[in-house]
Amino acid sequence: MLKASGTANLAEADRDLLAGALRRARSFATLGDILNVSRLDADFKASVAPRNRAYLGGYAAAHRVRELLPERPDALRGLRRLIEDRFNALVVSVKFRGSAILGASCRIGNARVIALDPRTKSEAQRRFVLAHELGHQLFDLDESGVTADADDDAIGFWLENSPSEKRANAFAAMLLAPKEAVDAAVGQRRAAGYGLDEARQLVSQCRGRFGLSFAAMAWHLHNLGYIQTDDTVRALLIVPERDDLSGFEEDTRFDGLERRVLEALSRDEVSRGRASEFLGRPVESLVE
Repeated sequence: MLKASGTANLAEADRDLLAGALRRARSFATLGDILNVSRLDADFKASVAPRNRAYLGGYAAAHRVRELLPERPDALRGLRRLIEDRFNALVVSVKFRGSAILGASCRIGNARVIALDPRTKSEAQRRFVLAHELGHQLFDLDESGVTADADDDAIGFWLENSPSEKRANAFAAMLLAPKEAVDAAVGQRRAAGYGLDEARQLVSQCRGRFGLSFAAMAWHLHNLGYIQTDDTVRALLIVPERDDLSGFEEDTRFDGLERRVLEALSRDEVSRGRASEFLGRPVESLVE
């Protein structure tokens, strides 16, 4: 399935890169089995998003995931590591030919790939794309499937998308900023609503706490009932804040496959030769 806007399309070269990433993801999944890694992704099955109020399914799905992560009741930090370690999806970098495409998800059996375009510099946007693609992995992809997503982080965010995209967007927002945590941070909703300056301050406060882009946080607060009208959100997004958040995601030397290879070696679960086969190159390259 291709989900895009404008002229964004997966090129043949993109598909080749994703196929290569799936081969690495098979090694990643096999190593997970060898290491007896707990797989939360096994608790979820693909389902068709309802045509009406699809966002409610996204919210419910986010609550299900959060219930499996009781040790993380507030902002989710280290989302990439969480997705790899607990949901068995290998996160890779793919520079797509179509610059509008921010991310893609692929799956063959237990091999799951989430691909991010390295040109996406905003940490808040990368986190949202990761969470969005995790939603596709858990609820849209069956044993063999692919979906790609274009940049919907604009004024029309969530309003003109397909049901599956609305569900994935809602899932991402609620996963990163759960209602209970937002309520605790903001307090009681104002019956009279917020003026434009107050609404901007509220969005800034919440995005800084939960690590979302300004646009995503504004729409999320609207859907939670804090910002009462679409017009207020649209007015806020005429001149949104810069997405310059940082510190939510750690920089790591090794990717998910490399970490599992090193762990398997340290536990004597595989030989160096077998580790090199999983890695696709000599294992000595990891310490050069």
